Amino acid sequence: MAARPETGPGADTAPGHAAAPAAPESIAATARRVVADASTLIRTEATLARLETGANVREAGGVAARALLGLFLLGLALLFLLLGGLVALAGAIGWLGALLLTAAALGLTGGLLLGAARRGAGTLSLLPERTLGRIAADLRALSDRLHPGDREARAGDRA
Repeated sequence: MAARPETGPGADTAPGHAAAPAAPESIAATARRVVADASTLIRTEATLARLETGANVREAGGVAARALLGLFLLGLALLFLLLGGLVALAGAIGWLGALLLTAAALGLTGGLLLGAARRGAGTLSLLPERTLGRIAADLRALSDRLHPGDREARAGDRA
């Protein structure tokens, strides 16, 4: 049986001799690797953007739920105030204080919930801000690596 030639790193070196330095990667191989890395980066960032957008939508849903609950309680407060006014006009004595106290408590709670929802709605953003910032930073870093002379030129233009 004929011996198979050895393949792999150091296959063409005699025992006891150091392997020759590896040949530099070809431009085509480097380009393929860069495109593959960029593709992986874009897919990963898209996944992160979807997750961040989902979290933002859930937060917006919480704000909307508080607003709806606040509106509901304010509606109940108005109903109780109306009933309290009718009862007062009808001259019923006894449970009027409890009815008015309930209406005041519901109105106060509804007002507080609406105020919280209004403040929360002002700070909401459905855009994936963190992911967009990371993508911009990655693109700047990639551009700086590909065109290192441009970075100094841009810095000189700003000065």
